Amino acid sequence: MTNYVKFTNFTVKDSLPTGDTNKVIRGAEFDTEFDSIATAVATKSNSASPTFTGTATFDGITATGTVNLSGLSVTFSQLDAGAVTLSSETFSDVDNQIPTNAAVIDYVASAIPGIAEVNDLTAVVTWADVPDANITESSVTQHQAALSITASQLSDVTATATELNYVDGVTSNIQTQIDNINPSPIHTATASGTLANGDVVIVNSDGTVSAITGVTQSAGSDATYVNNGSRPTSTSVTYDTNENKVVVIYKDAGNSNYGTAIVGSVSGSTITFGTAVAFTSVGIGSTTSAVFDSSNNKVVISYINSSTGYGESIVGTVSGTSISFGTAVVFNSSATYNVRSVFDSTNNKVILYGTWTGSSLVYAIVGTVSGTSISFGTAVTVGVVTTNSLSIGFDSNAGAAVVTYRDGTSTQAKVATVSGTSISFGTATALLSGDYARWVVPIFDSSNNKMVIFYDNNSQNRAEVKVGTVSGTSITFGSAVDTGFDSVGADGYATGVFDSLRNKVVLAYTLQSPNGRYIVSGTVDGTNVTLDSPLSIGGYIAFLFSGSVFDPDSNKTIIAYVDDDTDTGEAFAFTTGFTTLTSENYIGISNAAYADTATATIQIVGSVDDAQSGLTAGQAYYVQNDGSLGTSASAPSVFAGTAVSATELIVKG
Repeated sequence: MTNYVKFTNFTVKDSLPTGDTNKVIRGAEFDTEFDSIATAVATKSNSASPTFTGTATFDGITATGTVNLSGLSVTFSQLDAGAVTLSSETFSDVDNQIPTNAAVIDYVASAIPGIAEVNDLTAVVTWADVPDANITESSVTQHQAALSITASQLSDVTATATELNYVDGVTSNIQTQIDNINPSPIHTATASGTLANGDVVIVNSDGTVSAITGVTQSAGSDATYVNNGSRPTSTSVTYDTNENKVVVIYKDAGNSNYGTAIVGSVSGSTITFGTAVAFTSVGIGSTTSAVFDSSNNKVVISYINSSTGYGESIVGTVSGTSISFGTAVVFNSSATYNVRSVFDSTNNKVILYGTWTGSSLVYAIVGTVSGTSISFGTAVTVGVVTTNSLSIGFDSNAGAAVVTYRDGTSTQAKVATVSGTSISFGTATALLSGDYARWVVPIFDSSNNKMVIFYDNNSQNRAEVKVGTVSGTSITFGSAVDTGFDSVGADGYATGVFDSLRNKVVLAYTLQSPNGRYIVSGTVDGTNVTLDSPLSIGGYIAFLFSGSVFDPDSNKTIIAYVDDDTDTGEAFAFTTGFTTLTSENYIGISNAAYADTATATIQIVGSVDDAQSGLTAGQAYYVQNDGSLGTSASAPSVFAGTAVSATELIVKG
């Protein structure tokens, strides 16, 4: 279909001037124009019943009647959605017109409710064609009658190899599940520390589990520090933390009663002594007291000069297993009857305490070490006392000393505070009212900041303990705790220290009934003390003139004493018993080896552990403090279980 194109611009010709030959319209120009018009007209379709040949392109069709597209192929994507309007058309299986989406939706929505569910199990069901999601518990229950199988229906069942393999697989899976059920009761928890297979296990307060750790209390062998045929007396002990050595002080009856010192090295539970050194050239009295000044790394020994009766102190320097001394200094130039001393680590002073001038007067004085000498302030009167209730201890938390003394028929306690070279005392508090205490031993518990005082109750003839709390310049006591011991022997002594590794007080004492020497450790809780089982050191050989000190390097308590049977000076190392086991926290035995923080399986009550050795079948076993198993109970008493073979134990508790 060709459009008409004009070839001659007649308007331009009109504008040309008269006489211009181009202004003339020629016949050829008319022919060209009319031929173009004829061609355009010949290639156009009529508006009435037009006929199109070739490819017809429509930019848009607007029809008021029916548009017949017979014989034409129409792609739906080429149809304008707005040109198809069939909102009134319905959709059916006989409709030959194009339905709208709305018509299809309306038809489906109206047709679905009319489809009835068919639950006919008489028809053959191909189960492979049924989706698994469509087989529900309710559908199976609904048709369980049809699924019931009688014995007669199984009489001639022939299974294929595939079907048998399936059954075997199901059976195997069931057996695996059964095998995975542990018939032995277990508990799983995070391990705190490593666990070995067969370890006895406790549960911690945070829910983790650990192997029991601990040691059994024990005493090493005696090491003799003097044996010259004469009984030594006036024993005291201190520990040089600079040289890591123990220093024993005594009155050497085999050498003119000279004051003598000897240095010992501790290795494990063995003590080895160097050569004894006399620090006086005159005899000394019945008491000595030695402390270590940690600010100057010096040993300070206080004693009574038998020649003058004066109280003196001397400074010693330890080097290896030997000790050397400066010049003695008098702290009381009148009759001195006994002396006690402590080191005030708050003020770096030495405090001396004892009965001077008269046997019924007690004094205290402050000493300051400088080089190999010591100087003193002015003595202060504490009260009217007798000697058998005297003691002094130092509370490093309060920065004050606690002294005890007998006042009439009662035993009193006071808090002493140092300022410069002066000392002052607070108000007295009765340690034992209406009676007096003998063999008083104050021990400061630095883990609980308590002053623990052991003493022998004179009228009750029983050993007791009280826990004191220092506040400012006063001290208060909890109730007396009966230790369960009979009276400490009149011809024996008691001595004690604090084990800072295991946070326990340690007391060595002699009993008249039952006769013998004992060591007991105890744990402070508030104002109460729980004592462990005493350790017997042997027969009735009193801890005469004894002294003790804690060695923080070997973590041992060193006890020096005079053996009244052999008249020798002896010393031994005591290991405080310690355990993480309580009467309640044992839960069972580790089922395997586990690393720290790993999830551990613990065989608990009712299970059978098979990782033991050397057991006797039928024998009851108890948990020991070190985590081992034994046939007798320790403290606390915890029943581990009963052996059923040499390697197996039924866990109980």
